Amino acid sequence: MAKPRAGCRYKVEASGNTVTVHESQDRLGALSALLPPLSPHRQESIEEQFAHYQPILRFLLIDSERRLFAPERFCFRGSVDDWISIGPPDTLRKLAARYVKHLGQDSFYELY
Repeated sequence: MAKPRAGCRYKVEASGNTVTVHESQDRLGALSALLPPLSPHRQESIEEQFAHYQPILRFLLIDSERRLFAPERFCFRGSVDDWISIGPPDTLRKLAARYVKHLGQDSFYELY
């Protein structure tokens, strides 16, 4: 999750009973045309500084004894604009394996 994938950046936040994945769709390298030549490390630092993140995927702890989480994704349809369930509860490891691969892909929007 720490490395940019498919033109997106991701950050993971754990707060209370929720693990949330935030996505930035800022185009990587877009600033390079506007800036003087910079080292890749410096360019990456500047791009990260101006990245805008929004929550896109989350896992809600629903059974603390068995450590089961319910997966949800944010729905961007104008009539919904809210979190929707995308599958049955499972362990965080299994849910991450099932859903993280869809981040930055069109298939993410087919999850429901």
